Amino acid sequence: MCSEIADQVHRIEVKASLAPSGADHAWLEARRQEARTEQARLGC
Repeated sequence: MCSEIADQVHRIEVKASLAPSGADHAWLEARRQEARTEQARLGC
């Protein structure tokens, strides 16, 4: 599970680096934060 979340975070970070700033970037950042929170909850 931890490796899946790490992969998800990586994909989000790549998309965020390519996304123009604005709503898309903010949405991706929120998804990244949710994934990081889940990692912490699982003790990854």
